[in-house]
Amino acid sequence: MVFDRANDKEYVMRICAENQIPTPKTYLDVHSVKEIDHTCYPIIIKPQSLYGARGFHIFNSAQELNNYITDNSFDISDYVIQEFIPQGSDLITGNLYIDKDGEIKSAYLYKSEHVYPEDGGTSTLNGIYDNDKALEDCKRLAKIMQLKGIIGIDMMVDKRDHVAKVIEINPRSSHGVTLGFISGVNHAQQILEDAMGQTVSNMKVTRKDTCVKISQTDFLWWLSSHNRFKYNPKKLGYRHVKEQMFFFDDPLPWFAYLLSGIVEFRKKMKEKRK
Repeated sequence: MVFDRANDKEYVMRICAENQIPTPKTYLDVHSVKEIDHTCYPIIIKPQSLYGARGFHIFNSAQELNNYITDNSFDISDYVIQEFIPQGSDLITGNLYIDKDGEIKSAYLYKSEHVYPEDGGTSTLNGIYDNDKALEDCKRLAKIMQLKGIIGIDMMVDKRDHVAKVIEINPRSSHGVTLGFISGVNHAQQILEDAMGQTVSNMKVTRKDTCVKISQTDFLWWLSSHNRFKYNPKKLGYRHVKEQMFFFDDPLPWFAYLLSGIVEFRKKMKEKRK
């Protein structure tokens, strides 16, 4: 039940609105394109329960949206409709561990420094990020929704007003787990302690000079980005870069993941074209 609530994007937006937690402007209970004011465009629509960029679409006018609905025969009331936060805004995530008693045992933010594709893809390089207000909003939202375990709360720091706004909740482990290990937060230990009925250790970030990357997709980001040199990890302030998913003394999983990633990438691009 908790998982279903956290995975319901519209429900999360309602909770945020009721508790003055910033989000992109969201249009609730919309059943027709006519109910969306023309001055609100560009807008995005996304399914209420899928994660990542699946089903994510941007529309610059009511005509575009009407044409898409006609061509694909779907019910707009099944989608979350929001203002489009412009590119150049920072994508950040609050990563929390909450024990069975509802106590927050670790909480930190990380920033997606590289995203591929840049117009709405997956993070490929992440580092610790400081924003006290955003972190407190994440903690407050998790408490209100009575979430447990490892929780990721995605936010965007809108470049227009510099406010961190909640996008969605991922009630599962995320990219931040590996970064947490490197930075001083051992989620595996916390999970074991919680499962065995022990007091879960409080943990804090102790290291901020290292980022983690998914080398295969980060290489694709490097090939496609016009900011490849501007956003080099060293220029972003990171002294060290660690591989997020693999050890190079065992290279076969790296190549297997690369092949599966190519297949998945082609599938996603096909979905986005539709």
